[in-house]
Amino acid sequence: MQTINFFYFFIFLLFISCENNTNDIQAFIEQELPVELIEDAELIHTEFGKIKVKISAKKIERFTNSNPRLVFTDSVWVIFFDANFDTISNLKANKALIKEAENLMHVSGNVILISSNGNKLETSRLSWDEKKEKIYTKENVIISTNKEVINAQGFVSDPDFIEYSLQKVNGVLSFNN
Repeated sequence: MQTINFFYFFIFLLFISCENNTNDIQAFIEQELPVELIEDAELIHTEFGKIKVKISAKKIERFTNSNPRLVFTDSVWVIFFDANFDTISNLKANKALIKEAENLMHVSGNVILISSNGNKLETSRLSWDEKKEKIYTKENVIISTNKEVINAQGFVSDPDFIEYSLQKVNGVLSFNN
């Protein structure tokens, strides 16, 4: 008989100790989860049947709510191609976000952009506007060429990173050809 009373007492304690926090439940319901999760993936972007960009990442998540986007994490590698499928530049970063509706890609974390002629840009954040064909940042950048190292705050270039403009430049510059 005492075992049965103990059992009912335990069940009673279990029910009165359980509480549903409506805020926690609402947060769980509203939590946005990706509709797709791809690991060790490559995304190829073509234009008029020609490969324009190839993006590789360890993890890609696709979200399709009111803010459709792709989220790349755990290392991202982007290769930009010209019309002849020659590599014009390479971009590495820790993570990336592509806003699909706006055709914008934002990369961050140990960002390195290397042009086909060997120019190297290092920064913490960089954006690519596909419609305008511009790569840009307002962050601090370090550009290394075979002749100089340039420090600046602010950078704009075409995806080929051959010709570019800088704001707030400092460093040792070489003006001899």
